[in-house]
Amino acid sequence: MMLELTFILMTSLLLSTGNILQKMGNKGFDFEKLIKDRAWLTGCILAFLSFPVMILALNFMNISVLQPGSTLNLVLTLILGRLILGERLTTKEYVGILLMIVGVLCVVA
Repeated sequence: MMLELTFILMTSLLLSTGNILQKMGNKGFDFEKLIKDRAWLTGCILAFLSFPVMILALNFMNISVLQPGSTLNLVLTLILGRLILGERLTTKEYVGILLMIVGVLCVVA
């Protein structure tokens, strides 16, 4: 179970951190500015790196566990969005985070 959680956390952390960095670097729809922005580019690279880690994880665990477990990236993105970007969360979103965590633990355990 520890190996599964490690892979799930790695893929989720890479993807959610990538999403936050992309949001930080996104200053509009000007593609030329985006590809020159370090935060946005780093975010793209991290998000991309989550996929090889997920493919590697499939060698050690069932996709029926990995895929539901990877919804943890949604939880991490919400939390990082709050902590880093200062985005406000509603009570409904906090309840959703709790339910997703419980769901991931039920599937992985």
